[in-house]
Amino acid sequence: MPVIGFLGSATAKQWAPLMGAFLEGLSEVEIVVGRDVTIEYRWADGQYDRLPALAAGLVQRQVSVHRSSDHACCGRSMGCHRDDTNCLFHHR
Repeated sequence: MPVIGFLGSATAKQWAPLMGAFLEGLSEVEIVVGRDVTIEYRWADGQYDRLPALAAGLVQRQVSVHRSSDHACCGRSMGCHRDDTNCLFHHR
């Protein structure tokens, strides 16, 4: 099953409304979490120094798609130069 890795620089609570919209968008295209994909969440809780370790955990998990809360999360922490990892960014 494909795994979407979400790396957030803030808290899960801060991202709850956007994550709800993200999950709604998946359901609109008939993607069901748990059936079609799995989502692995990692939250830095505003502690940017935690991003590299959190990203390393997602790399180790071998996510298929990486969803990041900002460009810095993916570009510096995730190593998205890997050919088999796709990165999506959200810019505020």
